[in-house]
Amino acid sequence: MRKHRILVVEDEAIIGMHIKSTLCQFGYDVIGVSASAKEAITTAREQEPDLLLMDIVMPGDMDGIDAAGIIKSTLDLPVVYLTGNADVTTVARARETNPYGYVLKPVNPQDLFSTIDTALHSHGLGKRLRENEEKLRKLTDNMRDMVGQIDRDTLIVYASSSHNKIAGYEPAELIGTSPMDLVHPDDKDGLRKAFYRGVEEHTDIRTEYRGRHKDGHYIWLETVNSFMYTPDGQFDGAVFSSRDISERKRVEALHRESEERYNALFSRSHDCVYVHDFMGNFIDANEAALQLFGYSKDEVKNVNFQSLVTEDQLPSAYEAMEEIFTTGFQEKNREFRVRTKKNETKHIDVMAMMLYREGKPDAVLGIARDVTEQKRTEQALRESEVKYRLIADMMTDVVWTVDMEFRYTYLSPSFEKVFGFSTEEIIGRSVVAMIGPEEYSRLLEIFMEEKRLRNSGNADPDRHVTVEHAAKHRNGSTVWLESVVGAIRDSSGDIVGLHGVSRDIRDRKKAEEVLREKEEQFRALFENSSAGIFMYDLDMTVTDCNRQFADMLMTKRENLIGLNLNLLRETQIVKSLVEALEGKLSVYKGPYRATTTGAVPWISSSATPLRDARGGIVGGLGIVVDITDMISAREAVREREERFSAVFDQSPVGIFTYNSSMVLTGANSRFATILDSTIEKLVGLDLTRLKEKAVIPVLEEALRGKVTHYEGPYHATTSDAFRWVRFSASPLRGPDGEVTSGIGVVVDITDSKLAEEALRESEERYRNLFDNANDIVVTADLDLNFTSINKKALEVTGYSQEDLSRLRVPDIVAPEYLDVVMSNMRKKIEGGAPTRYEVEILTRNGERVPLEINTQLVFRDGTLAGVQGIARDISERKRMEERIRTALAEKETLLREVHHRVKNNFQVITSLMALQAAAIQSPELRTSFIDAQSRIRSMSLIHEKLYQSDDLSRIDFSSYVKTIVQELYGSFMGEAMQIPPRVDTADIRLSVDQAIPCGLIINELVTNSFRHAFPAGWKGSPEVLVSIRESGGRVEMVLADNGIGLPESADLNKTKSLGLSLVPMLVRQLEGTIVLERSPGTRAIITFQVK
Repeated sequence: MRKHRILVVEDEAIIGMHIKSTLCQFGYDVIGVSASAKEAITTAREQEPDLLLMDIVMPGDMDGIDAAGIIKSTLDLPVVYLTGNADVTTVARARETNPYGYVLKPVNPQDLFSTIDTALHSHGLGKRLRENEEKLRKLTDNMRDMVGQIDRDTLIVYASSSHNKIAGYEPAELIGTSPMDLVHPDDKDGLRKAFYRGVEEHTDIRTEYRGRHKDGHYIWLETVNSFMYTPDGQFDGAVFSSRDISERKRVEALHRESEERYNALFSRSHDCVYVHDFMGNFIDANEAALQLFGYSKDEVKNVNFQSLVTEDQLPSAYEAMEEIFTTGFQEKNREFRVRTKKNETKHIDVMAMMLYREGKPDAVLGIARDVTEQKRTEQALRESEVKYRLIADMMTDVVWTVDMEFRYTYLSPSFEKVFGFSTEEIIGRSVVAMIGPEEYSRLLEIFMEEKRLRNSGNADPDRHVTVEHAAKHRNGSTVWLESVVGAIRDSSGDIVGLHGVSRDIRDRKKAEEVLREKEEQFRALFENSSAGIFMYDLDMTVTDCNRQFADMLMTKRENLIGLNLNLLRETQIVKSLVEALEGKLSVYKGPYRATTTGAVPWISSSATPLRDARGGIVGGLGIVVDITDMISAREAVREREERFSAVFDQSPVGIFTYNSSMVLTGANSRFATILDSTIEKLVGLDLTRLKEKAVIPVLEEALRGKVTHYEGPYHATTSDAFRWVRFSASPLRGPDGEVTSGIGVVVDITDSKLAEEALRESEERYRNLFDNANDIVVTADLDLNFTSINKKALEVTGYSQEDLSRLRVPDIVAPEYLDVVMSNMRKKIEGGAPTRYEVEILTRNGERVPLEINTQLVFRDGTLAGVQGIARDISERKRMEERIRTALAEKETLLREVHHRVKNNFQVITSLMALQAAAIQSPELRTSFIDAQSRIRSMSLIHEKLYQSDDLSRIDFSSYVKTIVQELYGSFMGEAMQIPPRVDTADIRLSVDQAIPCGLIINELVTNSFRHAFPAGWKGSPEVLVSIRESGGRVEMVLADNGIGLPESADLNKTKSLGLSLVPMLVRQLEGTIVLERSPGTRAIITFQVK
């Protein structure tokens, strides 16, 4: 079997030799160790290895990540990175080259082997998968059917190129879409049910449905779906194959339509359809033919067509057969008399033709219609026409007929008397000569309706339509007619014309017109009267009422029709209505409690009897006027007077009245209080002699019809009081609309005036502070429009006051800080507490200025109106912070580089020792070298954990312990240890000074347990425990095994073993204590204080 060829890229020669040696021991073929990125590129292209083991940090202007990217651009091979630098940025860069794994320095042989083995296996699987996918793609792209795949969400993840040929879609257009989106709406439900039935039953399904082509039309598809499932049986997608079956569907439809047409013609035809051979023997016949001839389907097959024809008709039958044999069909229908099974004679009308099979004459098809009844009808019609004309000639009404073109074919003699024309003048002319366009249209409608009924099979021979219409008299006058119109039909029932009887109704029309006019006059009065009107019969039942009557009773008209008036709640109304039926005129005025709604309007009603033409009373007529508004108005006036009196006396504002002579006639107590006087002193006061002269014109203007206002100081006339007042004066008018007096309303605004003055002084102090503040101070409304800006804001932003007044806060905030501003604005509105945050703004010239902002909400009259912001320019502070961050970053970079170099040097030392150990023959000396390697590895691992830590002063000791114990176990696995050690450690962080001795102690004691605690022949299940706990700043570290234990005579301070002798020295370095327990096994307990 061919060994896998590996190219190692490592700039440290000793580390490269060590890695090469390790890989060769694992059975790999190392084709070279490249010391630079450029050398690696050249070697990879020439040698084409199976795997590239690449160190990330390389000398020169190209690192391992750059080299790997270049190599992978031309070669398909897996890359495994070898590095001691595992920071986030480096890993992110490396991930872009899609590596197959990472091996961290110092290199652990087991990790190296497992990572490379996994990478080679994964790459091989991926390569075979890509090759198979390419084969599958070529196969599906060359198939005539559309092939595709959907995922578990039923979205297309693959579509073959045949989709373009069949459905017009490029495969890329379909990726990510659902196949169901292209299914005809009528087919979706059935297809969806079939699909999920197949998913549930784990079986392939075959479906036929219509799919939408890209140009919009639908094609028929036959699709087979094969479903895929996860190992636990969950649906995981499907593969489908679709075939265009549109042509097959079209042919099937044509065949089905042909069959249906034949079956419809043969089986359901009302005509007789039959087939016989060339000798006239029946082969088949439909139900109509069987009924006509009187035979069953089996009997007719033993009957010959010529045997049914009467003897005198046989020559004609033979001629028809000869004509069919010659031309293949009859040129015209032929009538025959035939005898049925019951020996009845029937008249049939026959059309026959040749039937062919595979292009050759096969049989004769005959279609016959029973015209026996038609023959009888024709005879009866001839006899009826004679009787019809005799009757028509004797009638006073006009009898007429028209043909299919609406030309008169017959007019009775009475026509001349009614119209003044002779029948000879009109017969043969169109009906338009006698009637207008509307009447002609109506006649045409009757004709078309009869045809429609005939075509639908619903024709009624006795159907007649009565119409009223106008016609022309010879003298130009209008003749009103009532015509009864019907259809004239031939023997087959087809319409061949119309006939009618027209009666002169001019006298009736005149009488109806007079009656209609009177009815319209009454109805206009009845419906449009402002009063409610109703009529009732002798049983006291309402027979009609107008809308106004229903509105008065707050109900609908239909609720009143049929109402029995004896049921009314108001007995006085019932009494007045009964009196009207006795011939009296009765009147009622008062409340009415509605029977249907419960409403109680006030009404004034009168009732009078209704009489017929002979003077007999047949009912009553009631007229009702709703006086509810009038009654309500009186009550409202009384209530308003009471309310005005209450408002006047108890109003919190001063109110006074005065007459046209400017004399005060009334005042409320508040008015007297405002003027520090009494009502008695004020009533009768001459208002033209007021001390405050500015008020007098205001009062006089009100007497001229204007509403006037005054606001200002007021010195009382009847006392020494001084007030700030706001009052208005309004005119009072009499019933004729003329001004008769005035009324004044006075509000004492002295307190608000004093408050305004205090507010003004406060605003002046605020403005001085606002304008002269060293910080930026601005206010904005809820839409973040600037409402005020101080001088410092103008100075920092470079904008003028006018510029900022047209801008909003977001207009000057740097775009990336807009979300910060809006988020803090929402927090401020929701919580109301002060909000402090930092943003950057853009000045007028585009410069960025960092600000620290503190905001407060602004309220007006208790309502949130905006926000106030106080901002401080923190540019200098930001510059200082940036210098500090830069210094810290430089320091951290330097520390990380130092740690990287330390780790690399540890790796060099480890590699040298490994190479030397491999060359030593003595087992004891080789073991010493391996122990030394292990100690160096424990110290190297400290630097690796420190490098990965966010805090360069301390490491995550719990993670370190787990790593070192696992690596030691990997080194001894397969010798004495079969069960991995148990590590139970708390989350502890130690300094480098304490972590290194702790790591060496763990390395020595765990190595000793693995190597000596379980010798050959020892029975039992080996256990090794490492437990670390911290309490009160003190660490307890327990290392134990259940092996043979240390001898009683063993003393760690006097032992010849270098490893064990190091342990007490390292404990003293930690300033800790160690307790050694020997039974069962060995248990070392070390405690020390965390520094």
